[in-house]
Amino acid sequence: MKQRIINIVIKIGDFFLRKRIIKVDSSRPVKVNLGCGLSTLPEYYSLDGSPFVLLGSSITIFNKILYLLSGGISTHNSFEFFNNFLNNNNLFYCNFNQKKLPFVSDSVDAVYTSHFLEHVNGETGLEIIKEIYRILKPGCSLRIVLPCMDKAMLYYENKDYKQFNHFFYAANDDSFHSHKYAYNSTFLSKILKENGFSEVVVSSFKADDFEDAKLLDSRESESFYLTVKK
Repeated sequence: MKQRIINIVIKIGDFFLRKRIIKVDSSRPVKVNLGCGLSTLPEYYSLDGSPFVLLGSSITIFNKILYLLSGGISTHNSFEFFNNFLNNNNLFYCNFNQKKLPFVSDSVDAVYTSHFLEHVNGETGLEIIKEIYRILKPGCSLRIVLPCMDKAMLYYENKDYKQFNHFFYAANDDSFHSHKYAYNSTFLSKILKENGFSEVVVSSFKADDFEDAKLLDSRESESFYLTVKK
């Protein structure tokens, strides 16, 4: 019942927001975080497809209801953190399955995305990569952090089948948290170059080649890192 209500609310949100273009403050660098989850910085335009981003507000009691209904969020985070996150960041709901980012072309100075693309299928992921290229200004940077398929293969080789399954699949019916596609640095680098990006660098955890990597990078043990230029 709860999931049915959430799906209805999301469909309503999708209908009203499907043609929205986010107005940016061009007097400062325009930074975008795609699939931000609960990790971003206030200066970013942070997009996520979660119901809490669609429905979150400045009203504490309303956010408390969202928190109690959220399941995983309330398991791993305090309400104070959740409420502060909703109130102190520049959050925008986006249904990424619509394969359109709500920014005008050549308007964004930096894009950051971490542990997001694996949650959409390969076709949608490719369209999002094309959209990132469209919205980035020439010469500007994209930082991609993703779970590394090569590291998952090590779990299999070491017969750690529980961790291997955890990499690809969800333990329950929460479909968003299951992975729908897998990448490593070689595979993704090829996709990025085929879609116009001029430079793809295999980077490292909290490297200096992307301005906010030290503040945003996470999950070093399972991830690979690319810094990319248009």
